[in-house]
Amino acid sequence: MNHNEYEETGSKALRAAWEFPFPAQAVAKAAEQQRQHHARRMAWWEKTARTVEATLRKKGFEYREREVTGGARLEVVGDPELVKRIGEAKRKIREHRESARTYATWTRALKTVSRRPGGQPLQLTIGDILFFGL
Repeated sequence: MNHNEYEETGSKALRAAWEFPFPAQAVAKAAEQQRQHHARRMAWWEKTARTVEATLRKKGFEYREREVTGGARLEVVGDPELVKRIGEAKRKIREHRESARTYATWTRALKTVSRRPGGQPLQLTIGDILFFGL
């Protein structure tokens, strides 16, 4: 039976209900690693955005960024590939910034839990394990 057949049999519901014990300290460490990953990716995309913006300006294209609800809208007259790339970079920066904030919050909460004396392991579902990258 391949995994697609497994999914179709309804066993997915059972698998989603399973819980696995993890020490809070281990989950806090994983959350911190996820936060660091997203912070690094955000920095990479910020550098990419600066490079593309500089290339646009160097080539003499007009580049305007207008604030709109939920972010910013770019107006660039020129190379459509560069316009697409800067838009992607800006979107990725927002995504990774939000993910880094989420994992920073989880890291703080889980470190607090892990410092409590006699702490019980956390019961994690498969979704939790995937979320924290365990």
